[in-house]
Amino acid sequence: MYIKRAYAEVDEFLSLLDIDTQNEIPIELREFFLKNKDESYKKGIDINIPIKEQNLMKETLAIIAFLNLKYWCKDPNEKMKLKKIYEQNEKKHTINNEKSATSEVEKIAENIEKKENIKNTCKKKTDKKQTKELVKVENSLIKRLLSMIRRMFGKKK
Repeated sequence: MYIKRAYAEVDEFLSLLDIDTQNEIPIELREFFLKNKDESYKKGIDINIPIKEQNLMKETLAIIAFLNLKYWCKDPNEKMKLKKIYEQNEKKHTINNEKSATSEVEKIAENIEKKENIKNTCKKKTDKKQTKELVKVENSLIKRLLSMIRRMFGKKK
């Protein structure tokens, strides 16, 4: 039940972000939080109070940290620093529930990436196939045109 509350807090947190920042999170992941949250739990996050003072669940903070690392942080150097910090924190505060919350979100993010990779691979294969077919059509068209020109000038193969 507590993990559903964490998902409710994450969903509420995401809803407070501007639309561009929200859209950096895959829709499937946002829908996951929406569908799996505790509907009766309302945290009441106040945007005027720093996140550290919001008394959010540890699972919520772990998920937000994961989202930050995976989707919002664009600077590779900053990502490396964050990874080190997160690894140190994980060693200090090894809590099974925290791990399970982030690992479930990580699995969903990985599945989304796999789907995207499959789509891209299929698109590339389709594009290559279409290019080959276009080349075949162009080659046969050129052959027919050359044949017509030869006939017009009376030359035979």
